[in-house]
Amino acid sequence: MKHKIICVAVLALSATFFVSCGPGGSDQKDTVESFDEETDREKSISSDETVRTRTVVFPSATEIMSVFKNAGLKFKPGVTADINSKSNFDTRFQKAIGAGIYTSGLAYHVIHNQSAQAPEYLKAVLELTADMGISGVSTDDELVTRFEQSLGDEDEMLNIISDVQAKTDASIDENDMQDWATLIFSAAWLEGMYIGVEANDNFSKGDLSRRIAEQMGILDNQIRVLEDTELQGEEFSDFLSELKLLNDYYLDLPEVQESEGIPKLGLNQLKNISDQIKDLRNSLM
Repeated sequence: MKHKIICVAVLALSATFFVSCGPGGSDQKDTVESFDEETDREKSISSDETVRTRTVVFPSATEIMSVFKNAGLKFKPGVTADINSKSNFDTRFQKAIGAGIYTSGLAYHVIHNQSAQAPEYLKAVLELTADMGISGVSTDDELVTRFEQSLGDEDEMLNIISDVQAKTDASIDENDMQDWATLIFSAAWLEGMYIGVEANDNFSKGDLSRRIAEQMGILDNQIRVLEDTELQGEEFSDFLSELKLLNDYYLDLPEVQESEGIPKLGLNQLKNISDQIKDLRNSLM
């Protein structure tokens, strides 16, 4: 029997760029370890048992949304997923996807001071994660009440989201839900990218286009983390396959292969990336 520990700094609801991960909760702010450069520690416990520890740090939904906002992305009504669609997420896989999608919707509303709908997005995330077995915070928790009372105060709302995340992380650890938390992150990343391209009517803003390419740069590691989980099933396999197709298209671009930094992509390339992101996201709703 092989026991696998994957310590992944995923977002769920995180309002900070990095979250601590590992024994003692030490910060991972100074070093981001990629799969190509990571150090895997394998220790033989017995002839049939192995413990592996791996740390990968990803940005939060709020960070991704803030990057796009700082690049010039404006608030566009109707871009985020409809809250009334949360009942469509039936299976455990779909609930994880829904939790990630609504996480980015929450972040998008908060950082643009469009807070009227924010509590509903927070509650949707909490309901879906609770259905999955992640029960760090309930919809009637004091933190949710504080969140509703803080509408319009972006800093306080982000602080409360961070507090919610701390409780959520504890529940993830207690219930050995790291694999599912990784899937939630992937869905939130996808939704963040979807909002980034859907709210941008064209790709005339060079900085915004650069940020899209920048965020594509974390997809390869994200796929490797997903491959290293024990998640199974046709829904998961199809989702992972679509992410790989998107990643392969991006990595095969000459501008990406020849660039030592963030590549400068053309309008057609950005449109192709945008179309693939939209198709994948919409297929999950």
